Amino acid sequence: MGISTALVNIFGNQPSNYLILDKLKFEILRDNEMTIEMGILHIHTGNYEVIPVATSEIFYQFWLPACKSLGLQFISHFHDGSLNVVSAEDVPKILEELICLHSYTLAQENLAFMSERIERIIQVFQTTDSTFYEYDFG
Repeated sequence: MGISTALVNIFGNQPSNYLILDKLKFEILRDNEMTIEMGILHIHTGNYEVIPVATSEIFYQFWLPACKSLGLQFISHFHDGSLNVVSAEDVPKILEELICLHSYTLAQENLAFMSERIERIIQVFQTTDSTFYEYDFG
């Protein structure tokens, strides 16, 4: 069931409720936006791709405690702008941390939902060459 259908079921299908429904739908969608993302820039073409990491809420609630538990230095800064440019030397370190976090999330039932996002970021690092691409997180 989509958000619109669920809201109609709750509030009814009266024309006077449409404005309320639209506002609630916007608030729900806005709160679920990806606010932590990985950016990939191809240096020669200028092509820029965005890979979703997590919403701020999910990042603070699940990613950061896992990073703290594992002592991960780079991933814990995906949200704060300090990795708005990832140096080529840091890519192997970030990749190592991602692999560690991925293994950890698979072993923790309540964190397994994170594994797909982590796998995608690992894939990006493994299939692109840092001499041709620039990466950022924020």
